[in-house]
Amino acid sequence: MSGASHDRHRDRLGHLRTPATRTPAGQLPRRNDLVQLDPVRRSRPRRRAARPTAGGHVLDLGCEKGGNAVHLASLGMHAAGVDVSPAQLRAAGQRWGEVPGLELHHTEAIIYLQSGGEPFDAAYSVYGAVWFTDPGLLLPVLRERLRPGGRLVFSQRPPVEGCYSCQASYIPRGADEDPLVVKRWDYGPAVWAQQLTAHGFVGARAIVLNAPPGRHEVGTLIVEARASHP
Repeated sequence: MSGASHDRHRDRLGHLRTPATRTPAGQLPRRNDLVQLDPVRRSRPRRRAARPTAGGHVLDLGCEKGGNAVHLASLGMHAAGVDVSPAQLRAAGQRWGEVPGLELHHTEAIIYLQSGGEPFDAAYSVYGAVWFTDPGLLLPVLRERLRPGGRLVFSQRPPVEGCYSCQASYIPRGADEDPLVVKRWDYGPAVWAQQLTAHGFVGARAIVLNAPPGRHEVGTLIVEARASHP
């Protein structure tokens, strides 16, 4: 992607920033860092996931070790992270300890959203639950838990040409175990916009950011929309 093209995408879907140095265990991320939407590449797109103010409620769908959620909690927001991996959540607890405003939940995204509670000002997913959950089931319950006008932002790999909708992979496990089946939902930008509009979101837009120069070739699909008003 040319520098001019890169800048145009930055203006449309958020700030692009090179990563900060690795945060030592127990030390909160720097206050000027943004939510990282691409966890792989050396030059990473980052975005202010909702621009909520201190005291706002944000939801991380697939929080892994909690780095993004911890950052938002350090800015005075109430950040809830959800992940199905107990190993990732144990690592989050070991790394960050007790952080005011941070909640981590070991459960599936839909189950958590259906449990009720305070509505969220924003939700985001970084190669997380939005990618690995049927949008026909996830988006309606997510819409119900967002305040009117609340923002959803998520990232994932762009689809492989000709391979759309639900895709599945076998992940090898132990010699005496069947492989793990992992499903993901792959759509291009236009179809994601249609999905979001159909499930009560407005202003949906999506782009594929090409990989920056280097050894990676696969880009990142970034999608955002807002919950409609009743």
